[in-house]
Amino acid sequence: MHRDLHSCVVPYIDPKILTNSKNQAKLDEKSDVYSVYVLLWKISSGTYHFYEETNNIGLIYEITQGQRESIVPNNPNNYANIYTGK
Repeated sequence: MHRDLHSCVVPYIDPKILTNSKNQAKLDEKSDVYSVYVLLWKISSGTYHFYEETNNIGLIYEITQGQRESIVPNNPNNYANIYTGK
């Protein structure tokens, strides 16, 4: 199934950037770590992050409201800690 570039990029963006209405948040090392986690999630789960979401605007809204993918069972705790910001 083909997915356009935007639907592939949104899940990799640090949620703090998506919730930043005044453009004050900056991409930093923590943002990079979040994006790396999404890659780890994809590798460990075998699917794309938010695979079933087809509407980018809807996905951005859901993420800004706290929506997150479920933690993949049997993943190392460090993966979950990265994703949840602990």
